[in-house]
Amino acid sequence: MKRYFIKNGTCKLEVTDWEGTDPSLTPILFMPGMLGTAVSFQNEIETNWRDRRCVSLSFRGRGQSDAPGQGYQLADHVSDIVSVVEQLALMSGVIIVAHSRGVPYALGFAANHPCAVKALALLDHPPFHLPIEPAWAEKLCAQIRPGMPPEKVIRALQREADFRDLRGALAGLTCPVLLVAGGQPGSMLSREDIAEFGRGIKSCVLHVEEGAGHELETLPLRKLLGPMIQ
Repeated sequence: MKRYFIKNGTCKLEVTDWEGTDPSLTPILFMPGMLGTAVSFQNEIETNWRDRRCVSLSFRGRGQSDAPGQGYQLADHVSDIVSVVEQLALMSGVIIVAHSRGVPYALGFAANHPCAVKALALLDHPPFHLPIEPAWAEKLCAQIRPGMPPEKVIRALQREADFRDLRGALAGLTCPVLLVAGGQPGSMLSREDIAEFGRGIKSCVLHVEEGAGHELETLPLRKLLGPMIQ
C-alpha cells in the first residue's frame, strides 16, 4: 500500500493506493462514510481485491486530509472526488464503492461524469444528501477521541449539510449498479428508498444483507460485484 496526498485547490487530501497484480483490471475507488477515512476499507481490500488497483480517500476534514473551517457541502466533497480521479488518471474508467454518506458524494460525481464510472456499489444510503440534526454534532463533540475529526469539522459538516435530491441523477447512470441495504435495525434504506433506486436506474441489482444494520461488516462485496465488473 502507498499513502500520499493530492491537492484539491489549497486542500490536501489523503489517499491510499494498492497497486494490484493485474493492471488490465478496472481499478476501484472506495469512498467511506461520514467520518470514515482512507483506511476504512483496508481489510476489505487486502482480503478480497489484491488482483486490481484499489484507491481510497479521506475526504476533507477526515483522516490526515486538511481540515478547513468551511467547505463541507455536497459540491465540495464531489470536487474532492474529481481531484483524485483526474490526478490519478482514473477518468477513463473506475468502479466506485461508496458507503453511507459516501453514496450521495458518489452520485454527485457520477451525475457529472457518467462515462468515468464503469460500475457503482451503493451501500446503505438513500439517494439524497441529507441535512444533519444539531444534536448529532453535539453528541460527537462531547466524545471526541483520537482518529475522529476535530470539533470544527464536525460542526461544519452539520452546519453545511445542504439537502440535495439526487434521484434525477439515477436516470443518467449507464453503468450497472449494486444497491445494498442492511436487513437489521439501523439500516438507512427504507423500502421506498429502495423503490426509488429501482425506478431510476436502468440496471440495478439489490442485495439485502440480512444479518447487518448500517455498517455491513460481513458484506460479501467481491461475490456480489463479480458478475458486474471485469
